[in-house]
Amino acid sequence: QACLNACGVENILVTGQAAGGGHAWNLVRMEGGGWYWCDLTWDDEPNLTEGYRYTYFLVTDGQTLGGALDGDLIASSSTFLPTHLPGSSETLGTSYLYPLPARATAPYAGEGELLLRETFVVSDEAGNAFTFTRTGARRVQLVSLDGSGEVTLPDSVTYGGQTYAVTGIGKQSAEGVFTRGKIGGSHDAVTSLILPDTLEIVWCEALNMKGLTSIEVCAGNLFLSSEGGVLFNADKTALVQYPAAREGTAYLIPDTVVAVSSGAFWGDKQLSLATLTLGKSVRYFGVVERGYGYPTSGDDPTFDPTDNEFGYTTAKNYGLTQWLSIEVSTENPNFKKEDGCLTSRDGKVFYRADPTVTALTLSAEVETICDYAFFWCSSLTEIAFSGTQEAFQNAIAGNYNWKQDGKEIVVHCSDGTLIV
Repeated sequence: QACLNACGVENILVTGQAAGGGHAWNLVRMEGGGWYWCDLTWDDEPNLTEGYRYTYFLVTDGQTLGGALDGDLIASSSTFLPTHLPGSSETLGTSYLYPLPARATAPYAGEGELLLRETFVVSDEAGNAFTFTRTGARRVQLVSLDGSGEVTLPDSVTYGGQTYAVTGIGKQSAEGVFTRGKIGGSHDAVTSLILPDTLEIVWCEALNMKGLTSIEVCAGNLFLSSEGGVLFNADKTALVQYPAAREGTAYLIPDTVVAVSSGAFWGDKQLSLATLTLGKSVRYFGVVERGYGYPTSGDDPTFDPTDNEFGYTTAKNYGLTQWLSIEVSTENPNFKKEDGCLTSRDGKVFYRADPTVTALTLSAEVETICDYAFFWCSSLTEIAFSGTQEAFQNAIAGNYNWKQDGKEIVVHCSDGTLIV
């Protein structure tokens, strides 16, 4: 309200009930005299795109809100009323300090209809074409790139007489929703990327580009950094993207890294990389970053341990025959590699087996067998499991493609034999 007052925008501070508790929001008068609701609190979403959204920005009483959200998330649809109840009664305006003006009935359609998610193209002197989408009043996200060679992403662009800071890189679906996945465009010939200091967000898998050998970040960036051509968050506690065509057959994840982004070692890539070694601090592998950024300044990323998707994020290389072998630092307390099998250090979680494994013995300690654990083990036909049949069924319950589709594996358990 203070900002609106300072700008000379007529408004009302509204108090009442929302989501079962006391709340406050705003009623704003726009051009033409129409009044619209705004709820900045409910649009402040740290776990969504760039930390905010515009779901509750300049809306009418009965306008449908929610549904599909950025990041492949779904919110239940609703309307602004009755989710927001001014005053102490469930009847709009009753017991309120003063009468509220009638709201507009048609969705707000000011100049350019807010212009959110509007897409436009800007080209540089080298002929590289950047497609941006507006994510805010002064912010844009790169959603597509057509170019080749070394490409420098600008820190700002001008369109329609307005200057926008380039703050994000991520895919945009045909419906306009931002989501994980490789950005669009013809960029197989792009060999290196230089990212500006304004950039805050790189969605997981966004830079999964076939010919990329190096990603560099300007020194003044407070959110991202690079080392040896690999992209990290600011303090290198999260590895964001390993360039697809980076030279070298082996890579040791630095000891500062706690979390690895989903798709960082996956996709149209791994033309040379054959061995990946987890550094001593790696705890989460394959975490999904939906455009809200990784923790910085020494904060320890906290993710769900089920995000350790080693099979999905390292070996499903769009039909490439190469197998990316994962090794583990002897100092890492979270994982171990023995006899071609990657497991948690305590042995309770089985992540994946190398494709050369032909016979396998599993301890009864194994409580979870992860997605794609045996997907590439074409010669594996039998498993000896020292636990019960029920325990084995529980270990694979709900997992996706833990073995090859249609392949039968005989599992010898302590209380009988399973064919799964």
